[in-house]
Amino acid sequence: LNSGATFFAGPYLDGSGVSNVTTQIGTHAYLPCKVKQLGNKSVSWVRVRDDHILTVDRMTFIADERFQSFYVESSGVWTLQIKYVQARDAGIYECQVSTEPKISARVHLHVVVPRTELIGDSDRYVKAGSAVILRCVVRGALEPPSYIIWYHGTQQIFTESRRGWKTQLDRGAPDLDGDIHSTIGSLIIESTRKKDSGNYSCSPSNSPPITVSLHSIRYTNRPTNQPNPAR
Repeated sequence: LNSGATFFAGPYLDGSGVSNVTTQIGTHAYLPCKVKQLGNKSVSWVRVRDDHILTVDRMTFIADERFQSFYVESSGVWTLQIKYVQARDAGIYECQVSTEPKISARVHLHVVVPRTELIGDSDRYVKAGSAVILRCVVRGALEPPSYIIWYHGTQQIFTESRRGWKTQLDRGAPDLDGDIHSTIGSLIIESTRKKDSGNYSCSPSNSPPITVSLHSIRYTNRPTNQPNPAR
């Protein structure tokens, strides 16, 4: 026998310390706990911040249906699944085995919350008949948005039915700050009209929307307190 080997008569955790899991808001999180030689003992998941028992074996003990426990017998891994993760789900979760004394392991869940920002001013002034490009950028996302939808007021913009309008999505391209993990969404209007004025919302699939106000102006003399029209 190898004198350096360690033998356990009962259940034991394969791994030690606090492990870390990072996921993005709105996605599913999977927190693993590997238990060997479980026998007839139970495995529970507890939310540490309020000592709430979430699951015992495969049974769920919380009204929030996003929480569920899975077991893969071949690997001995008990996984706590949290669906549609919210920012408030971040924190420490403990996997407990009902031995005497209890043995446990902790998993720290980190939740990434992407943010949406405008590129340029939140008020854009443009001379009627000239072109304008409205841009937004999604930063801090683990995964890029699958789409960005633009709205004029409450109406979704379908560029196929608007001549001279188009949208563009650039994933992984460096933004003005050099962040290569950002995604830039652009709404391009080749020739603005006065009726194009209003609020435009950039609405990514994985982060909050943001709004820019467009002012398409037909004039010859600009009031002194009004910004220069810009593309």
